[in-house]
Amino acid sequence: MLGAIIGDIIGSVYEQNNIKTKSFPLYSKKSQFTDDTVMTIAIAEGLMHGGKSEDFINALKKYDRTYPNAGYGESFYKWLHSEKSEPYNSWGNGSAMRVSPVGWIYYTIEETERYAALSAVVTHNHPEGVKGAQATASAVFLARTGKSKDEIKAYISNRFGYDLYRTLDDIRPNYSFDLSCQGTVPEALIAFFESADFEDAIRNAISLGGDSDTLAAITGSIAEAAYGIPNEIKTKSLSYLPESLLNVINEFYSMFILKQKNEQEELDKIIHDCINIFCEMKEIPWMSTTPEKEEDRDPKRIYLSYPIYPQELMQLLRLSFLFGDDRDSYTNLNDKNINDLTEYEICSYFCHLSIGERFCDGLIAKCISNGKFLQMLLRLKELRSK
Repeated sequence: MLGAIIGDIIGSVYEQNNIKTKSFPLYSKKSQFTDDTVMTIAIAEGLMHGGKSEDFINALKKYDRTYPNAGYGESFYKWLHSEKSEPYNSWGNGSAMRVSPVGWIYYTIEETERYAALSAVVTHNHPEGVKGAQATASAVFLARTGKSKDEIKAYISNRFGYDLYRTLDDIRPNYSFDLSCQGTVPEALIAFFESADFEDAIRNAISLGGDSDTLAAITGSIAEAAYGIPNEIKTKSLSYLPESLLNVINEFYSMFILKQKNEQEELDKIIHDCINIFCEMKEIPWMSTTPEKEEDRDPKRIYLSYPIYPQELMQLLRLSFLFGDDRDSYTNLNDKNINDLTEYEICSYFCHLSIGERFCDGLIAKCISNGKFLQMLLRLKELRSK
């Protein structure tokens, strides 16, 4: 979410003084954080408190009380100061500019889109308001999970119907101030698609004119996930924030981002260990419950055998549920070449094996003995090394 905050700060100077060029100073004496930053941090806090509707509502209203002059839109300002908490059918770009924390914490795009919608509908329950938030969070998720710009563009275009096949040069001449999601999110995405690095993405967004800080916040949130942020820009931008906001940012990154990083590293290690094990182990040993001596056997009892799986395999299956759990995604895998499978599909298949093992002892053993499990592990390692 730092990318959104940085985009907001850099764009704040140009919101009321639009420019149509990429040549401009990133910071000036007038640079400041605005409602885009405050509400982004509010969504982060709502997620840390559980990610339910009431968590988002409480956080949004709390931060208005703390930062009442951040520059909120008229309808949103009325909602913030109302005793009621019903949404007001907004299609404004506020749902998209604040949603980036959602894109960082979930393991599947389905979860990401679900919580993006939850963060939006507390105020922006118009379909366009929800769509803008989901598209932005999805782009962040796809960028941070290593998808190419072409893959992100195709997904967002097909899923949400945005026209992303225009160019900045097409848009820039006639683009003007637009507070709608449908008039902001596609343009912010295109600014990212045409960028070479984080700073270039921010410059692209601001060069369009329009709602400069929000455009740059949305573009910056995706650019952070794709490129990372140069330390100089990060340090300078964070210097504009008070300690109270910095504390929430640090807590969010510690709670979610560092935790995910550790889980990613754990998965890579366990994949490596399992490959070594199953390069040597072609068959899984079984443990019989049948007594050795015939006189000890009960003729009325059925004795079963159970596969003995390595502990490393059980760790792999546990982690698989973090990275892929769509029960429908494995149904057609038998018809696909393993080298065409995605990371998500392989992890989902491992989830399927784990669930199936509960009802049919030896399902995983069969997959190991026919070599399919090792082939999937090797494909998974290849995908994650890219």
